[in-house]
Amino acid sequence: MLHGAKVGVTTTIIADLYRKKLPTIFDETKKRDTAIAKRLEEHRSQILQWVNELPDSETLKGLLQLVGGPTTPEELEMSDELVKESLNHAFKLRERCTGLLILNQLKAEDIPYPF
Repeated sequence: MLHGAKVGVTTTIIADLYRKKLPTIFDETKKRDTAIAKRLEEHRSQILQWVNELPDSETLKGLLQLVGGPTTPEELEMSDELVKESLNHAFKLRERCTGLLILNQLKAEDIPYPF
């Protein structure tokens, strides 16, 4: 399984996750008195603008199909459980501030998959 194929499929999943879940994090930031919550509130309008500009997964899948790439975890023989585990733990691999890191830091429960 090629790394690029995994990146392409994962991009479709992350785009959907960000579009569905990142706008809801502001419910959590209001409840928490942490540095990250305060920073997110400061940049709320910019974050929401960026999320709204993300392409949806169907658009991304169409582009992947154009180049003959896989579009689903099933095509890569990845189980839903592996995807779920990745969504809940991949943010620990590198020290970067990403939407996945933010969602995991503010979540009340594990990120499900499929959503």
